[in-house]
Amino acid sequence: LELNHVVVTSVDRDDLPDGGAWIFAEVIREIRERLPGCSIEVLTPDFRGDRRAIRKVIEAGPEIFNHNMETVRRMHRTARPGGRYDRSLRVLADARGMDDDVLIKTGIMLGLGEAPDDVLEFMHDAVSAGVQILTLGQYLRPSTEHLPIHRYVTPEEFVDWKRIGEELGLLHVESGALVRSSYHAREQVEELKGRRAQVSRSGAGLSRRRLGPFPETAPGRAGLNQRPWRRKRPGRTATRRRTTRPPGTMRRISPILQASSRAS
Repeated sequence: LELNHVVVTSVDRDDLPDGGAWIFAEVIREIRERLPGCSIEVLTPDFRGDRRAIRKVIEAGPEIFNHNMETVRRMHRTARPGGRYDRSLRVLADARGMDDDVLIKTGIMLGLGEAPDDVLEFMHDAVSAGVQILTLGQYLRPSTEHLPIHRYVTPEEFVDWKRIGEELGLLHVESGALVRSSYHAREQVEELKGRRAQVSRSGAGLSRRRLGPFPETAPGRAGLNQRPWRRKRPGRTATRRRTTRPPGTMRRISPILQASSRAS
């Protein structure tokens, strides 16, 4: 088939002890053997937060590890009752900490009833968890049994969210009504590899194989290692620590997004 980029995904496999992580790892290894020059992105479930399962996938060496958050914190229990917002953040943060060479990606759908503040909170949480690539698309109702569309997000709003995400430190933001998790996936890898090559030539010290860690001067770097959650300890209830917004964040919201907030 002469493929140069492959996206590997699956349904949830909670029936398997490792959530199907070994299948992801085996598929990655098979692709590497048959197509050494092909870049690989995995779109995984949350593996119920099992770090051993996440490590199996990361150690197989995909270029991109993607786990979709799907929606903002406030809407999460309604739109994604089987998932947990903080657990998904931990999955992304754990993957980020296991291999600096693997790019971390997530995405959400807009139009479910979220407010601009909800999206800003999500973006800060994502950056704090180490996310580098973000996709934002319009929610479309798959069936009458799913949540109805609350509103259609305007093209201007999607442009604004792309700008805000990049200002916060995300390396790449795909933002548009038709965007889905695999939208322009190959182009994302090629663009970021090109940027990595430029930074490497300038001596900034990024990974030679892929993009690697944020440079110290990247926007939003100060908040990268903050965690918007705390792990649950035996005998204690898990608590959440709110990520502090950088000064001036609210000023980034354009009149277009302010109008959409009032309309909501």
